[in-house]
Amino acid sequence: MMPTRSDTTTRGRLLMLAAFCMAVAIVAAGALALAATRTAARDANLLHTPVRHAAGIGHTAQAPTLTHFLPVIAAPGPVNLLVNGDFERGTLDGWEAGNTATVELSTEEAHDGRYAACLANAGLRSAWVPVEPGAAYKLTAWIKIVEERETGDDLWGGFRLAVADYDWQTLAQRDDFLAATHGSDWVKAALTFTATTDAVLVDAGYFGGGGREQRTCIDDIALFRKRANQPPAVTATLSPARVPGGPAMQAFAVTGDDPDGAIARVLWEFGDGTRALSASGTRRVAATGRFTATVRVADDEGAVAVRTVRWEALDASAPTLAVAWPAAAHTTVASPTLLLTVTAGPTVTDVGVSSDRDEAVAADRTAQWQALLPLHPGANRILVQATDADGRIATDERIVRYV
Repeated sequence: MMPTRSDTTTRGRLLMLAAFCMAVAIVAAGALALAATRTAARDANLLHTPVRHAAGIGHTAQAPTLTHFLPVIAAPGPVNLLVNGDFERGTLDGWEAGNTATVELSTEEAHDGRYAACLANAGLRSAWVPVEPGAAYKLTAWIKIVEERETGDDLWGGFRLAVADYDWQTLAQRDDFLAATHGSDWVKAALTFTATTDAVLVDAGYFGGGGREQRTCIDDIALFRKRANQPPAVTATLSPARVPGGPAMQAFAVTGDDPDGAIARVLWEFGDGTRALSASGTRRVAATGRFTATVRVADDEGAVAVRTVRWEALDASAPTLAVAWPAAAHTTVASPTLLLTVTAGPTVTDVGVSSDRDEAVAADRTAQWQALLPLHPGANRILVQATDADGRIATDERIVRYV
C-alpha cells in the first residue's frame, strides 16, 4: 500500500520534532558541561595546575576547548619509623631511660607540641626499629642545652646523638653538642646512614667526662627512609628595610626549616660590603645607598636555598621620594593615562617621571607632586626621579599594565 500525502507529512513532522529534541539535548548537555567546568575552576580558585580537555557530545558538534583546574596535592612528608618520637603521648613509651631519676618529660621546654624529654647527664634509647639492610635512612632531632657547668677537669665529650645496628655497631653519630658551640637555643641535627642489619636503635644523651654537668632537652626525633633531597624552606627578613641616615643597626633573620634534614650553613651578603655566617642577629650598616642582600642557606646534604631582600640606607640630608599612587610595585589599570602622586622631601626641587615607552613628564608641585603620564597597552615601566638643589637624585619605580 503506497503512503498517502498525509502519512508523508506526519512522518516529516515527527522527524523534524526528533531533530529539534536532539538539538535541545545537545545544547543543554553542553551548557551543563560548561557550568561544571566553571564551577571546578572557581572552587580551585584558579590557583592550581591547568588540565586541558575538549568537551563534546557524540559526533554532532565539537565544543570549544575548555580549561579547568585541579588541586595540586603536595607530596606527603617522610614517615617517622620511631614510636613516640615527639613524646606527645606524655610518656616515654617507645624509649628506655638509662636513669629514670635524671630523665623527665618537660612541658616548659617543648620544641613543638606539649612535651620534650630532658636529660641530666643521662641517656635515652629507642626501641628497635625495623629497617631494610642496604637502604639509606636519615635521623633528625631538635636539641637544646638548657644548663651546663664545669665541676672538674674531666671535660671530654658532650651531648651525643647516634644510630646503632643490631650488632651494636655505630652507623652514624654526633657527640659535640655543648653550650660553648651550640648556645642555648634549639638546634636541629641530622644523621644519614645505610642500614647493615634489619633493625636499628637511636641513642641520645650525655657521653663524656664527669667534670661537666649538662641538662639537655631533645624533641621531635624522626627516623625515616631517605628520599630525593629537598632544599631548605626558608624566609629571609631585614628590619628595618629602610635605614635612617647615619650609623644604624639592622636585624637580620632566616626563619623556616629543612623538610628532610637540617640547616647546616648560612651565608648573608648584605650588599654594603658586610657578611654574616649566622642565620639571625644584628649588624651595623656599613654604607648608604640602595642594596640587595642575598642569603644562601645550605642543608646537611648540600642543597642550597637562595633568598634576596632589598633594603636601603639613606643619608639624612639626601633627597627622599615615595610614590603614593600607585602604591603597589605592580598595578593594572584600564585608563590610557595615569595620575601619579609622589611624596618628596623638603629639599627636592624637581620630580621627573618617564617610562620605557618613550614618555616623559615633569610633576607639578601642589600639596604633593603629581604627574599625568600617558600609558601604552601592555606593561609600562615607570621611573620617578627626585632631584635636590645639589643635584642629588632619589629614584623609585613602578610597573603599570594598561589593559
